[in-house]
Amino acid sequence: MVKNPRRSWPLWICGGSVPAGVKPWKFLWGRSWKPESAGFCGRIGCWRSLASLAEHIKKGNRVTVVGRLTYNEFENIIKDKFPEVTAEQMDQFMKMEELYRDWNSKINVVSRKDIDELYRHHVLHSLGIAAYVKTHMPDVYDHLRGEGPYSAALPLKILDLGTGGGFPGVPLAVMFPKAEFTLCDSIGKKIIVATEVSKGLDLKNVTTVNARAESLPETFNYVVSRAVTSLDNFMPWVKGKYTDGILYLKGGDLTEEIASARLPKGSVKTWPI
Repeated sequence: MVKNPRRSWPLWICGGSVPAGVKPWKFLWGRSWKPESAGFCGRIGCWRSLASLAEHIKKGNRVTVVGRLTYNEFENIIKDKFPEVTAEQMDQFMKMEELYRDWNSKINVVSRKDIDELYRHHVLHSLGIAAYVKTHMPDVYDHLRGEGPYSAALPLKILDLGTGGGFPGVPLAVMFPKAEFTLCDSIGKKIIVATEVSKGLDLKNVTTVNARAESLPETFNYVVSRAVTSLDNFMPWVKGKYTDGILYLKGGDLTEEIASARLPKGSVKTWPI
């Protein structure tokens, strides 16, 4: 965990189990792969080429090909991991695909191919933060949901920095309707998408801002973000902007990146999702 120098609060980094030097978005998920693709990924391993995949199978190893995650499959995962989610929230999750497809056809914020995997690569990935908080920070999870002793407490304020089209902020705002989310991006067209999707989902707990983090006058409890930049760039942007910590989604081998950010020893905690 990375400590906030001002108050020694933690920064949590949720990373993926991707081999060193391999960019996670270079992996091709699904059944329509081609030999020249950059990689193949299954549930038990990763392969850089068709030849290495064939060798893996030749040794008698099993391979599970991951197909497109349908909404029904997504719904089952959410009900299993987050049984407290209401029917209204599930309805909002269901509406996301239509809204993102519509706005993505006007302003491209998700690749044309990746939009078919919206629930796996974007919504479920964003909710990895919720899963982490629920497992490792249950009091914060209850506070985000406004439950128990936190029902009368002030809502937690969350900044999603570099939100793009609204990830991870929009799925998290659906998950935590009693928390206040500010979705910030310096690129105006991306904020248009985040704004319109939030309106389409009737998210009253979301504010969108077209600005750089340094210009924001507020201080937040937590900052969330998803692979916006390297940590040594990111940390100066959010200096003085949070009190409780950062939850940062990042893929790949983070060892060198954490070291280059010159953060206090032992102050970063990583968790594979």
